[in-house]
Amino acid sequence: MEKRNLIILCNPKFSPNYKIPYSLLAISRILDKEGFEIKIIDGNIDKNYIKKIKKYSDEALILGITSLTGLQIRDGLRVSKLVKEINPSIKVVWGGWHPTLLPIQTIKNPYIDIVVRGQGEITFTELVHAIARNSKLKNILGITYKKNGKIVNTPNRPLIDINKLPPYPFHLLNLKKYVRRLYGFKSINYISSYGCPYRCGFCSVQTVYKKMYCGLTPERMINDMELLINECNIEYITIEDSNFFANFKRVKDFCSKLTKRKLNIKWSAAIRANYFRWNNNFWKLAKKSGAFLFGIGAETGSPRMLKLLKKDITLEDIIYSAKKAIHYDFFAEYSFIIGLPLETKKDYEMTIEFIDKILSMSDKLSVMVFLYTPYPGTPLYPLALKLGFKPPKSLEGWANFTLNNINVPWINEKKKRLVNQLNFYIIPHMKYLKHVVPKSSKSRKLLYSLLYHIAKLRWERKFFSLPIDYKLLQIYEKFKKL
Repeated sequence: MEKRNLIILCNPKFSPNYKIPYSLLAISRILDKEGFEIKIIDGNIDKNYIKKIKKYSDEALILGITSLTGLQIRDGLRVSKLVKEINPSIKVVWGGWHPTLLPIQTIKNPYIDIVVRGQGEITFTELVHAIARNSKLKNILGITYKKNGKIVNTPNRPLIDINKLPPYPFHLLNLKKYVRRLYGFKSINYISSYGCPYRCGFCSVQTVYKKMYCGLTPERMINDMELLINECNIEYITIEDSNFFANFKRVKDFCSKLTKRKLNIKWSAAIRANYFRWNNNFWKLAKKSGAFLFGIGAETGSPRMLKLLKKDITLEDIIYSAKKAIHYDFFAEYSFIIGLPLETKKDYEMTIEFIDKILSMSDKLSVMVFLYTPYPGTPLYPLALKLGFKPPKSLEGWANFTLNNINVPWINEKKKRLVNQLNFYIIPHMKYLKHVVPKSSKSRKLLYSLLYHIAKLRWERKFFSLPIDYKLLQIYEKFKKL
Protein backbone atom coordinates (compact mmCIF):
# COMPACT_ATOMS: atom_id res chain seq x y z
CA MET A 1 0.00 0.00 0.00
CA GLU A 2 1.42 3.37 -1.03
CA LYS A 3 1.73 6.01 1.63
CA ARG A 4 -0.50 8.42 -0.28
CA ASN A 5 -3.38 5.95 -0.30
CA LEU A 6 -4.00 6.34 3.44
CA ILE A 7 -7.19 8.16 4.45
CA ILE A 8 -8.08 9.13 8.02
CA LEU A 9 -11.79 9.59 8.77
CA CYS A 10 -12.64 11.10 12.15
CA ASN A 11 -15.91 11.21 14.07
CA PRO A 12 -15.19 14.05 16.53
CA LYS A 13 -16.03 13.67 20.19
CA PHE A 14 -19.09 15.54 21.40
CA SER A 15 -20.88 13.51 24.10
CA PRO A 16 -21.20 9.99 25.46
CA ASN A 17 -22.26 8.48 22.15
CA TYR A 18 -22.22 4.83 21.13
CA LYS A 19 -23.63 5.13 17.63
CA ILE A 20 -22.00 3.70 14.54
CA PRO A 21 -20.80 6.69 12.41
CA TYR A 22 -22.67 5.69 9.25
CA SER A 23 -21.66 8.88 7.42
CA LEU A 24 -18.02 7.74 7.54
CA LEU A 25 -18.89 4.18 6.55
CA ALA A 26 -20.91 5.57 3.65
CA ILE A 27 -18.08 7.60 2.13
CA SER A 28 -15.77 4.59 2.55
CA ARG A 29 -17.98 2.25 0.49
CA ILE A 30 -16.32 2.69 -2.89
CA LEU A 31 -12.81 3.62 -1.76
CA ASP A 32 -12.55 0.50 0.38
CA LYS A 33 -13.43 -1.62 -2.66
CA GLU A 34 -10.78 0.21 -4.68
CA GLY A 35 -8.05 -0.69 -2.21
CA PHE A 36 -7.51 2.56 -0.34
CA GLU A 37 -6.38 2.13 3.25
CA ILE A 38 -8.98 3.74 5.50
CA LYS A 39 -8.67 4.38 9.22
CA ILE A 40 -11.96 5.35 10.89
CA ILE A 41 -11.19 6.92 14.27
CA ASP A 42 -14.12 7.65 16.56
CA GLY A 43 -13.54 10.11 19.39
CA ASN A 44 -16.76 8.99 21.07
CA ILE A 45 -15.61 5.39 21.41
CA ASP A 46 -11.81 5.38 21.45
CA LYS A 47 -10.12 6.99 24.47
CA ASN A 48 -6.81 7.05 22.57
CA TYR A 49 -8.20 8.59 19.39
CA ILE A 50 -5.89 11.64 19.45
CA LYS A 51 -2.86 9.36 19.79
CA LYS A 52 -4.05 7.32 16.78
CA ILE A 53 -4.65 10.42 14.69
CA LYS A 54 -1.12 11.61 15.47
CA LYS A 55 0.24 8.20 14.52
CA TYR A 56 -1.31 8.20 11.03
CA SER A 57 -1.27 11.92 10.18
CA ASP A 58 2.26 12.08 8.78
CA GLU A 59 1.50 9.43 6.13
CA ALA A 60 -2.10 10.31 5.27
CA LEU A 61 -3.35 11.83 2.04
CA ILE A 62 -6.59 13.17 3.51
CA LEU A 63 -8.22 13.80 6.87
CA GLY A 64 -12.02 13.60 6.64
CA ILE A 65 -14.13 15.11 9.43
CA THR A 66 -17.89 14.71 9.86
CA SER A 67 -19.70 17.23 12.03
CA LEU A 68 -23.07 18.13 13.44
CA THR A 69 -23.79 21.63 14.70
CA GLY A 70 -22.46 22.05 18.24
CA LEU A 71 -19.73 20.38 20.26
CA GLN A 72 -18.48 18.19 17.41
CA ILE A 73 -17.21 21.34 15.71
CA ARG A 74 -14.94 22.12 18.66
CA ASP A 75 -13.26 18.73 18.64
CA GLY A 76 -13.20 18.62 14.84
CA LEU A 77 -11.28 21.89 14.73
CA ARG A 78 -8.90 20.65 17.40
CA VAL A 79 -8.15 17.55 15.32
CA SER A 80 -7.83 19.56 12.08
CA LYS A 81 -5.33 21.98 13.64
CA LEU A 82 -3.30 19.14 15.14
CA VAL A 83 -3.06 17.24 11.85
CA LYS A 84 -2.12 20.35 9.87
CA GLU A 85 0.73 21.01 12.29
CA ILE A 86 2.03 17.46 11.86
CA ASN A 87 1.53 17.29 8.09
CA PRO A 88 0.93 20.70 6.41
CA SER A 89 0.42 19.05 3.00
CA ILE A 90 -2.53 16.91 4.13
CA LYS A 91 -5.94 17.93 2.77
CA VAL A 92 -8.52 18.46 5.51
CA VAL A 93 -12.04 17.75 4.24
CA TRP A 94 -15.18 18.46 6.26
CA GLY A 95 -18.62 17.02 5.58
CA GLY A 96 -21.84 16.28 7.42
CA TRP A 97 -24.85 18.34 8.43
CA HIS A 98 -23.24 21.57 9.59
CA PRO A 99 -20.69 22.00 6.76
CA THR A 100 -23.44 21.22 4.24
CA LEU A 101 -25.73 23.89 5.68
CA LEU A 102 -23.03 26.55 6.10
CA PRO A 103 -20.26 25.65 3.61
CA ILE A 104 -18.94 29.19 3.07
CA GLN A 105 -18.53 29.94 6.76
CA THR A 106 -16.99 26.50 7.28
CA ILE A 107 -14.43 26.80 4.49
CA LYS A 108 -13.22 30.15 5.81
CA ASN A 109 -11.56 28.36 8.69
CA PRO A 110 -7.80 28.20 8.02
CA TYR A 111 -7.55 24.52 9.00
CA ILE A 112 -10.16 23.35 6.46
CA ASP A 113 -9.33 22.91 2.76
CA ILE A 114 -12.50 21.44 1.25
CA VAL A 115 -16.15 20.97 2.21
CA VAL A 116 -18.25 18.08 0.87
CA ARG A 117 -21.92 19.10 0.71
CA GLY A 118 -24.82 16.65 1.02
CA GLN A 119 -24.61 13.00 0.05
CA GLY A 120 -20.92 12.21 0.03
CA GLU A 121 -20.26 8.74 -1.42
CA ILE A 122 -19.55 9.75 -5.03
CA THR A 123 -18.33 13.25 -4.19
CA PHE A 124 -15.72 12.09 -1.67
CA THR A 125 -14.55 9.26 -3.94
CA GLU A 126 -13.98 11.66 -6.85
CA LEU A 127 -12.28 14.10 -4.48
CA VAL A 128 -9.86 11.46 -3.20
CA HIS A 129 -8.95 10.48 -6.76
CA ALA A 130 -8.37 14.12 -7.72
CA ILE A 131 -6.18 14.81 -4.68
CA ALA A 132 -4.18 11.60 -5.21
CA ARG A 133 -3.49 12.63 -8.82
CA ASN A 134 -3.05 16.30 -7.94
CA SER A 135 -5.69 17.17 -10.52
CA LYS A 136 -8.22 20.02 -10.63
CA LEU A 137 -11.34 20.02 -8.44
CA LYS A 138 -13.63 22.25 -10.53
CA ASN A 139 -15.52 19.37 -12.17
CA ILE A 140 -16.43 17.61 -8.91
CA LEU A 141 -20.05 18.29 -8.00
CA GLY A 142 -21.02 19.12 -4.44
CA ILE A 143 -17.83 20.66 -3.04
CA THR A 144 -16.70 24.04 -1.69
CA TYR A 145 -12.98 24.80 -1.67
CA LYS A 146 -10.37 27.54 -1.64
CA LYS A 147 -8.32 28.43 -4.71
CA ASN A 148 -5.84 31.31 -4.84
CA GLY A 149 -7.51 32.96 -1.86
CA LYS A 150 -11.02 32.70 -3.36
CA ILE A 151 -13.88 30.40 -2.40
CA VAL A 152 -15.22 28.12 -5.15
CA ASN A 153 -18.66 26.47 -4.97
CA THR A 154 -19.33 23.73 -7.53
CA PRO A 155 -22.96 22.85 -8.42
CA ASN A 156 -24.90 20.56 -6.08
CA ARG A 157 -24.78 16.82 -6.67
CA PRO A 158 -28.22 15.20 -7.11
CA LEU A 159 -29.21 12.48 -4.63
CA ILE A 160 -28.24 9.07 -6.05
CA ASP A 161 -29.79 5.65 -5.47
CA ILE A 162 -27.84 4.11 -2.60
CA ASN A 163 -28.72 0.62 -3.84
CA LYS A 164 -26.21 1.19 -6.65
CA LEU A 165 -23.42 1.54 -4.07
CA PRO A 166 -21.52 -1.24 -2.26
CA PRO A 167 -22.72 -2.34 1.19
CA TYR A 168 -21.49 -0.59 4.32
CA PRO A 169 -17.87 -1.70 4.98
CA PHE A 170 -18.57 -2.71 8.58
CA HIS A 171 -15.16 -4.40 8.81
CA LEU A 172 -13.60 -0.94 9.17
CA LEU A 173 -15.04 -0.68 12.69
CA ASN A 174 -14.97 -2.70 15.88
CA LEU A 175 -18.73 -3.12 15.93
CA LYS A 176 -18.88 -4.60 19.41
CA LYS A 177 -17.83 -1.24 20.84
CA TYR A 178 -21.12 0.22 19.62
CA VAL A 179 -23.39 -2.22 21.41
CA ARG A 180 -25.37 -0.75 24.30
CA ARG A 181 -28.29 -1.73 26.50
CA LEU A 182 -31.68 -0.29 25.60
CA TYR A 183 -34.88 -1.38 27.33
CA GLY A 184 -32.99 -4.40 28.61
CA PHE A 185 -31.85 -5.53 25.14
CA LYS A 186 -28.39 -5.57 23.54
CA SER A 187 -28.84 -2.89 20.90
CA ILE A 188 -27.07 -1.25 17.96
CA ASN A 189 -28.05 1.58 15.58
CA TYR A 190 -28.68 1.41 11.82
CA ILE A 191 -29.47 3.81 8.95
CA SER A 192 -31.25 2.61 5.82
CA SER A 193 -32.27 5.75 3.91
CA TYR A 194 -31.55 9.38 3.05
CA GLY A 195 -33.96 12.30 2.93
CA CYS A 196 -37.61 13.06 3.65
CA PRO A 197 -40.37 14.49 1.42
CA TYR A 198 -41.97 16.59 4.18
CA ARG A 199 -41.51 20.25 5.14
CA CYS A 200 -41.33 20.50 8.96
CA GLY A 201 -40.28 24.01 9.96
CA PHE A 202 -37.60 23.00 12.47
CA CYS A 203 -35.88 20.38 10.30
CA SER A 204 -32.98 20.82 7.86
CA VAL A 205 -33.27 17.42 6.13
CA GLN A 206 -35.40 18.98 3.39
CA THR A 207 -32.65 21.53 2.70
CA VAL A 208 -29.83 18.99 2.55
CA TYR A 209 -31.70 16.49 0.35
CA LYS A 210 -34.10 18.87 -1.46
CA LYS A 211 -37.15 16.89 -0.22
CA MET A 212 -35.88 13.82 -2.08
CA TYR A 213 -35.91 10.35 -0.54
CA CYS A 214 -33.97 7.17 -1.22
CA GLY A 215 -33.90 3.95 0.79
CA LEU A 216 -32.12 0.62 0.65
CA THR A 217 -34.12 -2.36 -0.53
CA PRO A 218 -35.52 -4.64 2.18
CA GLU A 219 -33.04 -7.34 1.11
CA ARG A 220 -30.07 -5.02 1.57
CA MET A 221 -31.37 -3.88 4.94
CA ILE A 222 -31.94 -7.38 6.27
CA ASN A 223 -28.53 -8.56 5.05
CA ASP A 224 -26.93 -5.71 6.99
CA MET A 225 -28.99 -6.52 10.07
CA GLU A 226 -28.08 -10.19 9.90
CA LEU A 227 -24.40 -9.24 9.81
CA LEU A 228 -24.83 -6.98 12.86
CA ILE A 229 -26.69 -9.73 14.72
CA ASN A 230 -24.03 -12.34 13.93
CA GLU A 231 -21.12 -10.01 14.74
CA CYS A 232 -22.49 -8.53 17.96
CA ASN A 233 -25.16 -10.94 19.18
CA ILE A 234 -27.65 -8.08 19.41
CA GLU A 235 -31.36 -8.34 20.14
CA TYR A 236 -32.60 -4.88 19.17
CA ILE A 237 -31.88 -2.50 16.27
CA THR A 238 -32.68 1.22 16.39
CA ILE A 239 -33.33 2.42 12.85
CA GLU A 240 -32.32 6.09 12.80
CA ASP A 241 -33.62 7.21 9.41
CA SER A 242 -35.08 10.70 9.14
CA ASN A 243 -38.26 9.10 7.79
CA PHE A 244 -38.07 5.31 7.72
CA PHE A 245 -41.76 5.00 6.77
CA ALA A 246 -41.69 7.38 3.80
CA ASN A 247 -42.25 4.49 1.34
CA PHE A 248 -45.13 2.26 2.50
CA LYS A 249 -44.38 -0.61 0.08
CA ARG A 250 -40.71 -0.69 1.15
CA VAL A 251 -41.56 -0.89 4.85
CA LYS A 252 -44.26 -3.50 4.26
CA ASP A 253 -41.85 -5.65 2.26
CA PHE A 254 -39.21 -5.17 4.94
CA CYS A 255 -41.58 -6.41 7.66
CA SER A 256 -42.66 -9.37 5.56
CA LYS A 257 -39.13 -10.44 4.59
CA LEU A 258 -37.79 -9.87 8.12
CA THR A 259 -40.50 -12.17 9.47
CA LYS A 260 -39.66 -14.87 6.92
CA ARG A 261 -35.92 -14.60 7.64
CA LYS A 262 -36.64 -15.39 11.33
CA LEU A 263 -33.84 -13.24 12.73
CA ASN A 264 -35.74 -12.89 15.99
CA ILE A 265 -34.88 -9.21 16.36
CA LYS A 266 -36.79 -6.27 17.81
CA TRP A 267 -36.60 -2.91 16.05
CA SER A 268 -37.63 0.71 16.43
CA ALA A 269 -37.91 3.71 14.11
CA ALA A 270 -39.26 7.25 13.90
CA ILE A 271 -42.69 7.62 12.31
CA ARG A 272 -45.15 10.38 11.49
CA ALA A 273 -48.37 10.31 13.50
CA ASN A 274 -50.59 10.29 10.41
CA TYR A 275 -48.99 7.05 9.17
CA PHE A 276 -50.82 5.19 11.92
CA ARG A 277 -53.94 5.45 9.76
CA TRP A 278 -52.48 2.73 7.55
CA ASN A 279 -54.56 -0.46 7.51
CA ASN A 280 -54.63 -2.88 10.43
CA ASN A 281 -53.02 -5.71 8.43
CA PHE A 282 -49.84 -3.68 8.21
CA TRP A 283 -49.64 -3.13 11.98
CA LYS A 284 -50.21 -6.81 12.64
CA LEU A 285 -47.34 -7.58 10.24
CA ALA A 286 -45.12 -4.93 11.84
CA LYS A 287 -45.74 -6.43 15.26
CA LYS A 288 -44.98 -9.91 13.98
CA SER A 289 -41.71 -8.70 12.42
CA GLY A 290 -40.45 -7.41 15.77
CA ALA A 291 -41.53 -3.74 15.77
CA PHE A 292 -41.11 -2.65 19.39
CA LEU A 293 -41.01 1.13 19.70
CA PHE A 294 -41.86 4.16 17.57
CA GLY A 295 -40.55 7.72 17.94
CA ILE A 296 -43.30 10.18 17.03
CA GLY A 297 -42.85 13.91 16.50
CA ALA A 298 -45.91 15.49 18.11
CA GLU A 299 -44.03 18.81 18.60
CA THR A 300 -46.88 20.82 20.17
CA GLY A 301 -50.38 20.70 21.63
CA SER A 302 -51.36 23.88 19.81
CA PRO A 303 -53.08 23.65 16.40
CA ARG A 304 -51.75 27.13 15.65
CA MET A 305 -48.18 26.02 16.25
CA LEU A 306 -48.68 22.85 14.18
CA LYS A 307 -49.62 25.11 11.27
CA LEU A 308 -46.59 27.32 11.86
CA LEU A 309 -44.39 24.21 11.82
CA LYS A 310 -46.07 22.90 8.65
CA LYS A 311 -46.24 19.45 10.22
CA ASP A 312 -49.19 18.46 8.02
CA ILE A 313 -50.73 16.53 10.93
CA THR A 314 -53.47 17.28 13.46
CA LEU A 315 -53.84 16.75 17.20
CA GLU A 316 -56.39 14.07 16.30
CA ASP A 317 -53.71 12.24 14.28
CA ILE A 318 -51.43 12.24 17.32
CA ILE A 319 -54.10 10.88 19.67
CA TYR A 320 -55.06 8.26 17.06
CA SER A 321 -51.42 7.15 16.83
CA ALA A 322 -51.33 6.72 20.62
CA LYS A 323 -54.49 4.61 20.60
CA LYS A 324 -53.13 2.49 17.76
CA ALA A 325 -49.80 1.97 19.55
CA ILE A 326 -51.62 0.91 22.71
CA HIS A 327 -53.90 -1.45 20.76
CA TYR A 328 -50.95 -3.27 19.17
CA ASP A 329 -48.85 -3.16 22.33
CA PHE A 330 -46.10 -0.93 20.92
CA PHE A 331 -44.06 1.48 22.99
CA ALA A 332 -44.20 5.05 21.68
CA GLU A 333 -42.02 8.05 22.50
CA TYR A 334 -43.51 11.45 21.67
CA SER A 335 -41.27 14.49 21.23
CA PHE A 336 -42.42 18.05 21.92
CA ILE A 337 -40.82 21.45 21.39
CA ILE A 338 -41.13 24.35 23.82
CA GLY A 339 -40.07 27.90 22.96
CA LEU A 340 -41.09 27.99 19.31
CA PRO A 341 -41.02 31.38 17.57
CA LEU A 342 -44.28 33.27 18.16
CA GLU A 343 -45.33 30.75 20.85
CA THR A 344 -47.73 32.35 23.34
CA LYS A 345 -48.48 31.44 26.93
CA LYS A 346 -51.68 29.81 25.70
CA ASP A 347 -49.75 27.71 23.14
CA TYR A 348 -47.35 26.60 25.86
CA GLU A 349 -50.17 25.68 28.26
CA MET A 350 -51.92 23.71 25.50
CA THR A 351 -48.71 21.74 24.93
CA ILE A 352 -48.38 20.89 28.63
CA GLU A 353 -52.02 19.80 28.79
CA PHE A 354 -51.62 17.71 25.63
CA ILE A 355 -48.55 16.00 27.09
CA ASP A 356 -50.61 15.23 30.16
CA LYS A 357 -53.32 13.70 27.98
CA ILE A 358 -50.83 11.40 26.22
CA LEU A 359 -49.10 10.31 29.42
CA SER A 360 -52.43 9.47 31.03
CA MET A 361 -53.35 7.04 28.23
CA SER A 362 -50.80 4.29 28.97
CA ASP A 363 -47.50 3.54 30.72
CA LYS A 364 -46.20 2.48 27.30
CA LEU A 365 -46.35 6.07 26.08
CA SER A 366 -43.48 8.38 27.04
CA VAL A 367 -42.54 11.97 26.29
CA MET A 368 -39.37 13.99 25.70
CA VAL A 369 -39.43 17.79 25.65
CA PHE A 370 -36.91 19.90 23.72
CA LEU A 371 -36.16 23.60 23.50
CA TYR A 372 -36.60 25.08 20.06
CA THR A 373 -33.22 25.38 18.35
CA PRO A 374 -32.89 27.70 15.31
CA TYR A 375 -30.68 25.56 13.09
CA PRO A 376 -29.52 27.01 9.77
CA GLY A 377 -31.21 25.57 6.71
CA THR A 378 -34.57 25.10 8.43
CA PRO A 379 -37.72 26.89 7.18
CA LEU A 380 -38.20 28.66 10.53
CA TYR A 381 -34.63 30.00 10.60
CA PRO A 382 -35.43 33.28 8.78
CA LEU A 383 -38.27 33.94 11.26
CA ALA A 384 -35.90 33.32 14.18
CA LEU A 385 -33.50 35.88 12.70
CA LYS A 386 -36.34 38.35 12.27
CA LEU A 387 -37.33 37.89 15.92
CA GLY A 388 -33.84 38.74 17.13
CA PHE A 389 -31.79 35.55 17.08
CA LYS A 390 -28.12 36.39 16.57
CA PRO A 391 -26.33 33.43 14.95
CA PRO A 392 -22.62 32.79 15.51
CA LYS A 393 -20.45 34.64 13.00
CA SER A 394 -17.83 31.91 12.65
CA LEU A 395 -17.48 28.14 12.61
CA GLU A 396 -15.87 28.32 16.06
CA GLY A 397 -18.93 30.14 17.39
CA TRP A 398 -21.24 27.30 16.39
CA ALA A 399 -19.17 24.93 18.55
CA ASN A 400 -20.94 26.32 21.61
CA PHE A 401 -24.40 26.12 20.05
CA THR A 402 -25.99 23.26 21.98
CA LEU A 403 -29.40 22.43 23.42
CA ASN A 404 -28.15 23.58 26.81
CA ASN A 405 -26.64 26.80 25.48
CA ILE A 406 -29.28 28.36 23.24
CA ASN A 407 -29.44 32.14 23.25
CA VAL A 408 -32.63 33.45 21.66
CA PRO A 409 -34.55 36.49 22.93
CA TRP A 410 -37.85 34.69 23.53
CA ILE A 411 -36.47 31.75 25.55
CA ASN A 412 -35.50 32.78 29.08
CA GLU A 413 -33.51 30.86 31.68
CA LYS A 414 -36.68 29.79 33.46
CA LYS A 415 -37.94 28.04 30.33
CA LYS A 416 -34.56 26.37 29.76
CA ARG A 417 -34.61 25.03 33.31
CA LEU A 418 -38.21 23.88 32.85
CA VAL A 419 -37.27 21.64 29.91
CA ASN A 420 -34.52 19.95 31.95
CA GLN A 421 -36.85 19.69 34.92
CA LEU A 422 -39.56 17.99 32.84
CA ASN A 423 -37.23 15.58 31.02
CA PHE A 424 -34.96 14.42 33.78
CA TYR A 425 -37.06 14.74 36.87
CA ILE A 426 -40.80 15.37 36.73
CA ILE A 427 -41.96 13.18 33.85
CA PRO A 428 -39.76 10.11 34.55
CA HIS A 429 -40.23 10.26 38.33
CA MET A 430 -43.93 10.91 38.11
CA LYS A 431 -44.46 8.11 35.61
CA TYR A 432 -41.90 5.34 36.07
CA LEU A 433 -40.44 5.42 39.57
CA LYS A 434 -43.49 4.31 41.50
CA HIS A 435 -41.52 1.21 42.41
CA VAL A 436 -37.90 1.79 43.36
CA VAL A 437 -35.49 -0.98 42.33
CA PRO A 438 -35.36 -3.44 45.29
CA LYS A 439 -31.54 -3.53 45.28
CA SER A 440 -31.35 0.22 45.95
CA SER A 441 -30.08 1.43 49.29
CA LYS A 442 -32.54 2.59 51.95
CA SER A 443 -31.49 6.21 51.47
CA ARG A 444 -31.96 5.96 47.70
CA LYS A 445 -35.38 4.33 48.14
CA LEU A 446 -36.42 7.08 50.51
CA LEU A 447 -35.15 9.84 48.23
CA TYR A 448 -36.83 8.54 45.09
CA SER A 449 -40.05 7.75 46.90
CA LEU A 450 -40.16 11.34 48.12
CA LEU A 451 -39.27 12.71 44.67
CA TYR A 452 -41.99 10.60 43.06
CA HIS A 453 -44.67 12.12 45.26
CA ILE A 454 -43.36 15.67 44.76
CA ALA A 455 -43.05 15.20 40.99
CA LYS A 456 -46.57 13.78 40.80
CA LEU A 457 -47.93 16.71 42.78
CA ARG A 458 -46.04 19.24 40.65
CA TRP A 459 -47.39 17.68 37.47
CA GLU A 460 -50.97 17.54 38.73
CA ARG A 461 -50.84 21.21 39.75
CA LYS A 462 -48.65 22.23 36.79
CA PHE A 463 -46.48 24.08 39.28
CA PHE A 464 -42.83 24.14 38.23
CA SER A 465 -41.50 27.14 40.15
CA LEU A 466 -39.25 27.01 43.26
CA PRO A 467 -37.49 23.82 42.01
CA ILE A 468 -35.69 23.07 45.29
CA ASP A 469 -36.39 19.32 44.93
CA TYR A 470 -34.96 19.29 41.39
CA LYS A 471 -31.79 21.07 42.51
CA LEU A 472 -31.37 18.63 45.39
CA LEU A 473 -31.66 15.75 42.91
CA GLN A 474 -28.99 17.36 40.71
CA ILE A 475 -26.65 17.67 43.71
CA TYR A 476 -27.34 14.04 44.70
CA GLU A 477 -26.68 12.70 41.21
CA LYS A 478 -23.45 14.72 40.92
CA PHE A 479 -22.29 13.54 44.35
CA LYS A 480 -23.11 9.93 43.43
CA LYS A 481 -20.70 10.08 40.46
CA LEU A 482 -17.75 11.19 42.56
